[in-house]
Amino acid sequence: GINAEYGIPERDPCVARRSPKVQCGPFVGDVFDVQFRRDITVGDWSRQPAAFTMGERGYAMVVGKPGKLFSRWNFDDPAEGQVLIFDVASERNAKFRGRNPIECRRGDGGRYRYSWSDDCGVLTLELVSDSCEMRASLYSHLHLYRRHCDHNRFHRGGHECGAKAGTVWYAQDERRAPSTDPDGLNRPAWTTIVHGEGGAFIEYHRNVTIFGTADVSGDAVCFRDIASDPRDDQCSSALSGIYKLNYYEKLLGSDQSTDTTSSYRSGDHSDDDDDDDSSSSDYGRGTSSSSSSSS
Repeated sequence: GINAEYGIPERDPCVARRSPKVQCGPFVGDVFDVQFRRDITVGDWSRQPAAFTMGERGYAMVVGKPGKLFSRWNFDDPAEGQVLIFDVASERNAKFRGRNPIECRRGDGGRYRYSWSDDCGVLTLELVSDSCEMRASLYSHLHLYRRHCDHNRFHRGGHECGAKAGTVWYAQDERRAPSTDPDGLNRPAWTTIVHGEGGAFIEYHRNVTIFGTADVSGDAVCFRDIASDPRDDQCSSALSGIYKLNYYEKLLGSDQSTDTTSSYRSGDHSDDDDDDDSSSSDYGRGTSSSSSSSS
């Protein structure tokens, strides 16, 4: 199908990433660690470590002690070798003793030149222009260190299955709609939920991106929405939804499952594959019209 809003084909997370058009990415599920510099102009992010996790369609989440920040990163748009960044939502950490904003105003964009190290392990940003002074101070000369991925290392028996930063849960929505299949190609839409640090998540489903928190504990997960893009497509942050998790594993040719029914699968990304097809887990979040949000 084609994304009607952006004219971009729907990404199939089951297709192996063998020959990416952009050698170093970033790719869905990539996690980068940073250490922000000491600078009074950046407010609560000063001297803080944080983790960047990449979601679908250029959305990213930054999580640190000050809170959770969600933004949009448009690589090579409008200029080759540059990334255009907009903040879209945030949630402060109520336990952090800070008083300053942790996000830029929604309409304030910033352009940065980006470069990769030879081994694709370090992404460096250099300021071109930014109407948000706080982000300009934070991101100029910033080094993002790619976190190493696990390769096919799901825990045996499902006893420790769960989610961590970089885990991607995905599903097919069998319903057809003009918004996701305008050319009548009869292809189902994909839903993906990318987990970040601190329980943050980014969900993409049928041209709507939801930002929120997912508290995964044992065989259950509690979702709570924070915001969405487009706006007002999320559930109220005062509402949460709890769902049972049914894990499925495929290890050394033997199947182990905690449930025989499933509609969703998850896997940590790897350097060679957008999602690990040899190891996966199901979680029971239905594909009704409310499934594009977290309650």
